[in-house]
Amino acid sequence: MSASLGTAQQYLDKGLVFYNKGWLDEAINSYRMAIQMREGNFPRAYYQLARALLDAGDVGGAIEALRSSIEQQPENPDAYYSLGLTLARRGEYPEAIDAYRKAIEQRGGNHPWAYHNLGIALLRRGDFNEAVDAFNRAIEQRNGEFPKAWHNLGIALARRGELEQAASAFRKALDQRHGNYPDTQFELGRVLVEKGDLTGAVEAIRAATEQRRSPFPQAHFELSRALFGPFSSKRCIPKRITHWAERLPGGVI
Repeated sequence: MSASLGTAQQYLDKGLVFYNKGWLDEAINSYRMAIQMREGNFPRAYYQLARALLDAGDVGGAIEALRSSIEQQPENPDAYYSLGLTLARRGEYPEAIDAYRKAIEQRGGNHPWAYHNLGIALLRRGDFNEAVDAFNRAIEQRNGEFPKAWHNLGIALARRGELEQAASAFRKALDQRHGNYPDTQFELGRVLVEKGDLTGAVEAIRAATEQRRSPFPQAHFELSRALFGPFSSKRCIPKRITHWAERLPGGVI
């Protein structure tokens, strides 16, 4: 039995080496062999298998592997958080919200990235008030240093019609990125157009186009609104939600 367990661990370790080299097929095969050696009972291997499957584009397989990891090891905040990320990638926001909340609970309420991505999922579902609360918790747990969360807080506040507070949040994100954050410059410009600060809007949107260094048609449209005045009666509402990287966290559970 012990030799079998040792071999399973060796396959897991080998899979990690392959994964770090970017050899996804080899990593997936090694993780599956490790699981087979343990007769299907190897939560760490299921977790790492999920990471490799997600990178290979098999979102459904990654979700299945994460659920197997959680089933075998219920106290598993990394797997719950990763499950939330993966479900959100597939647009299954209610299930992602449940997974993020479980990760937060199992970390004793201290999980800023889970709060941040919970906020994104809530924002996508239209729960603006809860999204604001989640982003604020994320920012608080990072001692205020969390530019992506400030950006998305700005979006949530703008969706609630709180344009002054949204502009303040966007500026906070820019301060923490030394002004180099084109998506935030763009969203700040849109909010400033709505507030009637056309000079500030032009400055922000021009900064967005300069920093992007690639075609940015939305910014050119908003720049026209700022230069010539809003010609659309439809309210400008920020939509560009900043996401974290799609890859799952790397630590072995």
